[in-house]
Amino acid sequence: MPDRAIIFDFDGVIVDSEATWFQAWHEAFSSHGHELKPEAYAACIGTIGLEPVDELRALTGLDLSTELLAIDERAWGLTLEQPMLPGIAGLLEEIDEARLPRAIASSIDRKWVEGLLEHLGIAQGWAHVACADGDRVRAKPDPALYLEALDAIRDTDSQRTRPGRLTQRNPGS
Repeated sequence: MPDRAIIFDFDGVIVDSEATWFQAWHEAFSSHGHELKPEAYAACIGTIGLEPVDELRALTGLDLSTELLAIDERAWGLTLEQPMLPGIAGLLEEIDEARLPRAIASSIDRKWVEGLLEHLGIAQGWAHVACADGDRVRAKPDPALYLEALDAIRDTDSQRTRPGRLTQRNPGS
């Protein structure tokens, strides 16, 4: 196993899609005459737990199954407008130059992560992408996704040469 590796979270680290998801859900709540408050939405950020659809169903008494696809498409469209967060492109170059393995561990669905990586032009070079894909047990804060990513790095390490040095810096600089 390498003596160093980088495991990234995705939302809020590589791209900020939480704001776009909030906007899509806020619009859905508004269309039914209700308000989604940021503090209520904050409970689902970074993990799988309280879902906005559950709250909206409780408020409206509606099934909302058909509306979920529209909310998902709205959030995807808004997210595609988001740039990669500042400093990430340079940091990925530096990690690759240092020949350090890198992976992603995210509670969101793989289709989102891989789709956004492709859209941002950074889909290559990841040793592994570990996603919860709706599995609440594997979602953060449980370490399962990070351990999965670490195991994948161990498995692919035999294909890499010994990692070099990576200088510490603030990704936003």
